[in-house]
Amino acid sequence: MLNNRLTPTLGLTLIALSGSAQGNELYLNETTRSQLSLTLYQQDLALVEEHRQIPELAANSRVILQGVSPQMQAETLQIAGAGVITEQNLEQNLLGLSELLQRHSGKTVTLARFNSVTGAETRQQVRLLKTEGREILVENDANQIETLPLNHSGWRVIFPTPEGGYQLKPQLSFVSEGIDRPGSAKLLYLTHGLSWSMDYVVNLNEDGTALSLQGLATLNNQSGQAWPDATIKLLAGSVSQPSPYPQMEARVAMHAMAMDKSGGQAAPGSIQDYHLYTLPHPLTLNDQQQKQIPLISRAQIPAEIRYHQQIQVSTHQQLPPQKHQANIHLTFDAPELEGDKTPLPAGQARVFRPDASGQMQFVGGSQLKATAPGDNARLQLGKAFDVSVEYTQTAFKKVFDGYEVSYEVLLSNRSDTDKPFNLNALMPMPFTLQASSIEPADESGAQIEWAFDLKAGEEKNLTFTAKLIKS
Repeated sequence: MLNNRLTPTLGLTLIALSGSAQGNELYLNETTRSQLSLTLYQQDLALVEEHRQIPELAANSRVILQGVSPQMQAETLQIAGAGVITEQNLEQNLLGLSELLQRHSGKTVTLARFNSVTGAETRQQVRLLKTEGREILVENDANQIETLPLNHSGWRVIFPTPEGGYQLKPQLSFVSEGIDRPGSAKLLYLTHGLSWSMDYVVNLNEDGTALSLQGLATLNNQSGQAWPDATIKLLAGSVSQPSPYPQMEARVAMHAMAMDKSGGQAAPGSIQDYHLYTLPHPLTLNDQQQKQIPLISRAQIPAEIRYHQQIQVSTHQQLPPQKHQANIHLTFDAPELEGDKTPLPAGQARVFRPDASGQMQFVGGSQLKATAPGDNARLQLGKAFDVSVEYTQTAFKKVFDGYEVSYEVLLSNRSDTDKPFNLNALMPMPFTLQASSIEPADESGAQIEWAFDLKAGEEKNLTFTAKLIKS
């Protein structure tokens, strides 16, 4: 039996005995790096490009590069300037408790416990049988099987150093046909764990007619690797990546096609291409770090606050009236950045406005879509307390090629200021507008839009009739 028989309160700690041979392989650590560039994407992805100083290589040399990303996509790795590559490997057999327990299953390990009262340490060799969750099974010197809970104080497990040494960080290795002189090897690969996002602070003036725009790029490093003195570019847009499941990729594509064909889904001024923002100075991104960098700063941008409401026209009878508080939208034309046509990147925007005493208050925020210079940007701030919309279906009739529907809309402004208003009626199928008490501002294949001012204290009544045509 084990000396000082183990009890359920015994703990387990990890000791790895030092000492491993490097062999004749060539190791290149981070000190050989002469250049580092990162392109960060907005979707947990980055492109790493780095240059390593490399000596003359004999044929079939094996070179081990340390300091690569633990989350590298090994299938994207490209190596140039190191001769003809005949083999490349991403080695991630890292030292860890789970790995050591699995490797030593069925083998002899040493248990040790220190007595803080006597100052003596007790050691006992046992056979490690199995790991189950947070407990291990061992066979003691009396051929009895005992359990030890992991992560409790008292006992430690001492493992011999793994044969061939061990790794604390992932490393990249390749075999080359050789080069006859020292040079610079270029590495290019994609990795997860790095990304960026955009956050905007919008400050309105007192009457809401102008704003200042501050854009901060947030760089996020969760890759498990530090990136010192890196030249950083930020790519705005959503980049498609190959799916390991072709059927899923096909379903996503079909859904996107359906969205494109449906009415009212495409935003005006949407950006289809990608855009790069180059940061002016090299930066260091430490592991598990978020870093914010000012990217955009503009002042005195003309702005307008408008009130919006959408109503859904139905192909069946609607009996109860539908009542909603109007949505508050802040609109402005996107400014040019540094005199070029680069759009505002998509990101989260938060809007502040001074109250009667001049103190800034948060008044709402939403996602800002990527917006080209000169195109209209729109942010939804929330619901208006004093502006409401109530609509009722007043008539419904089936006709031979569709339906004829009529609606009455009551718009109410209980505040003491005028409110510019946009009302949209969304159509479920092709239509013709047969009558409207207010002239619409726009008719498209999917909706009717009215634009007008709601005077302070005013209630405005709008009626319309439309024919919905079956396709």
